[in-house]
Amino acid sequence: MDSPNVINLIRAVYQSLSGKEKDVVDYILKNPQEIIHQTITELADNSNVAEATVFRLCKRLGFRGYQAFKIALAS
Repeated sequence: MDSPNVINLIRAVYQSLSGKEKDVVDYILKNPQEIIHQTITELADNSNVAEATVFRLCKRLGFRGYQAFKIALAS
């Protein structure tokens, strides 16, 4: 799955996400190139959510975890 597909996937499920998950997605959509260099802790801090929320979002999008999400986003 390449980056445009990841972005399309995010947009497709956006309405079904929780408020906190939307906060993470909003940050990702505004800063996709920065995400690939950030740790899960940095993304959580920048999105004002818990690390568990970021991990849960990645799982909800069909990835094994944050690292797999970042690799798909970067490719």
